[in-house]
Amino acid sequence: MKSTLYVDSKKFEAALLHSGKSKQQVMSDSGYGKQTINNLLRENYCRKNPFAMRTILAVSASVGCEAADLLVDSNGPEPKPQDPRSWVGYNIDRLLKEKGMTLNGLARACGLDENNIRRIKNGYNLHPRRSTIAIIASGLGVFAADLLKEPELECKLFDEPVDEVKQAADANARVDVLAAIREVADGLIKLHAALMAALQEEGKS
Repeated sequence: MKSTLYVDSKKFEAALLHSGKSKQQVMSDSGYGKQTINNLLRENYCRKNPFAMRTILAVSASVGCEAADLLVDSNGPEPKPQDPRSWVGYNIDRLLKEKGMTLNGLARACGLDENNIRRIKNGYNLHPRRSTIAIIASGLGVFAADLLKEPELECKLFDEPVDEVKQAADANARVDVLAAIREVADGLIKLHAALMAALQEEGKS
């Protein structure tokens, strides 16, 4: 089966979002018109109409990636790229906390409806418009690309050095063993007292 390389519209859209550029800026930088850029964002068109390599090279350079980053093999598996816009809500929440801002303060700073921002922050709107992302980023004092970054999730469980965690676990284990020994010893003392009392009663009789 003949293999054909075609532009993956989702990869181009992700690269466009990461670049923080508008379609007009990409048109200006690449030298290609609105129709070409819009066609690159249409999956069905991309699959049926291979673009010239010079077009792919110019457009990929304008969004700051390699041409190979936008291409997929027609015989390969269906690409499933992570849409960077799904990370926007997490990053809005993170930046609000870092900057000590409220949602209401952000809404006032960027001139957007508070409920709309809340829907994005809470994950109800996973595909906000590029223009909306740019406006929110401006209100937070960051670049649009900062809202599109993949979250670096932190593991709170092992903030302490592993050796210290192990030592603490060992210490807790020793405390548990000592408690069990004391409980057994107390039981033996009580048993001994009961036996002695029984022997005394037997002697009296």
